[in-house]
Amino acid sequence: MGKNTPIVRDEGDRARVLFKPSEDSETEFNSGLLVGSVDWMKTLELGGLTRFRFEPKDERLPSYLARSEVRPGDNRFWYAYKQTESGLKKKYIGHSRALTYDKLLAIAFDYAGLVALPVTHELDDLLRPDEFKAEAEDTRDLWQKLDELQAKLARLEKENSNLAYARDRLFNDLNLAQQEILSRKKLHEMYKHTRMDALVKIEQVITQWNESAKDKRSKYDRSWGQALNLLRELNQALQS
Repeated sequence: MGKNTPIVRDEGDRARVLFKPSEDSETEFNSGLLVGSVDWMKTLELGGLTRFRFEPKDERLPSYLARSEVRPGDNRFWYAYKQTESGLKKKYIGHSRALTYDKLLAIAFDYAGLVALPVTHELDDLLRPDEFKAEAEDTRDLWQKLDELQAKLARLEKENSNLAYARDRLFNDLNLAQQEILSRKKLHEMYKHTRMDALVKIEQVITQWNESAKDKRSKYDRSWGQALNLLRELNQALQS
C-alpha cells in the first residue's frame, strides 16, 4: 500500500475513513468521514479522495485497493485492484455514487468467491442504521438535482453548438457577400477605365477627322479659286 493511502475500515454496519501518517506507522487517525454520507460523496466527486484501501471486518474477506480514473467528459469511475497468486485482479466498481458501504463489501465478497447480499449501484438505506436514512435520502436528492443540472448543461451545450454553427454560417455568408462586392467593384472599375479610354480614343479620332476635313476644305477652296481665276481670264480673252 502506498504512503499515506487512506484506509476505509469496515465497522460491521458502516465504514469510516482512516489515515496513517506513514506506511510504517501503527497510529491511525479517524477522519470522521462516513462512507455513503453527503461529505463522502462530495469528497469523491470533487476529487478530494482518489484512492483508498478497503479493509473488511469479516476475516474471510480480503482487503483491496480502490482507485479512481477520469474518463473524457470529466467523468470519474472507480476500479478495485487485488494482488493474487495468478496476478493483479481488476474489478469495475462504478461511478462515484456507486461507492456505498454495501457496494465496497460486495466487491470483497466477489474477490473471496462468496455470495454477498444484493446491493444497488445507487445510494440506498439497505442495512443502514435508522439515523443514517435521512442523510441517505438527502444524498439521493442531491444526486437527482445533480443529474438534472447535468442534463440542463448538456442541453445548453447543444444549444451553444447550434448557435456556433449558425454563427459560422453567417460569417461564411458575409465573407462570400464581401467577396462578391469586391469582385463587382473591381469589374466596375475596369468598366470605368475602359469607358474612359474609349471616350478618349473617340475624341482623338474626331479631332483627327476634323483636322483632316479642314485641311481638305482649305485645299478645295484654293483649287476652286484658281479655277475661277482661269475662267475669268479665258472669258476676257474671248471678248477681246
